[in-house]
Amino acid sequence: MYYIFPEISRRKGGRKMTFWSMNAVESTIRNIYLETATFYDQIRPRMGAHAFGFKILYGPPLVNAPIAFVGINPGGSLIDKIKGERIGEFGEHGGWPPECEYADSNWKLARALQNVFKPSFLKECTGLNANFFRSPSEDSWKSLPHDLRRMAENFSAVRAQKILSVLAPRLVVIIGFGLMDKLRDRSSTITNVLENRERILIRSGTVFGFRSLALRHLSASRITVRPSPDEMIMIRDYFMQYRTTIKLD
Repeated sequence: MYYIFPEISRRKGGRKMTFWSMNAVESTIRNIYLETATFYDQIRPRMGAHAFGFKILYGPPLVNAPIAFVGINPGGSLIDKIKGERIGEFGEHGGWPPECEYADSNWKLARALQNVFKPSFLKECTGLNANFFRSPSEDSWKSLPHDLRRMAENFSAVRAQKILSVLAPRLVVIIGFGLMDKLRDRSSTITNVLENRERILIRSGTVFGFRSLALRHLSASRITVRPSPDEMIMIRDYFMQYRTTIKLD
């Protein structure tokens, strides 16, 4: 999958996008990529062996997409580090994929989302992480100095909010309850909307001013944490009904 930065040009008529023209969106997000690359160069020496690069968008910057998925932070490996630093249009540090990667990728979260949503629907969506910086695991990330983690997380969260504000998705889907607790608007009330006996599967709330649903983590490392096959069916059925009710399609 290659990454592209569409050329920024002056708007000359054409269909007006809701809230932002597409050129304004691309310009805003392009600046965020440039800011992130600069910031990463600054913190990389302190990250040492834990510097695995960064990843921002998992799909093109689609305005009013049905769903924007928000995860904790991207995984990381030596391959990811090398791939991210490749020069030119092929480096993921340089831009976004031409299609939503959740629709056809083979990593855990993508496969799980494909069990809930049709690939054709996922292609209309986009996604990002609350923390842009890669790490192989939560423990690896926590091994970094606290002040460095806090600085990187705050840097990312401010820009993730800005990305969502210009993309204006119809729904934000948060991967993991802990992340919703961290990002939710302080005035937001968290409500359990789907349960299987005593296990909560979906919660609703407001994140960055957007209507949001949080899923039990679909690709958690512990099998007892992530949904069972029967619970995945319940989640899929819930979203089928939800899409009909609020017209996500």
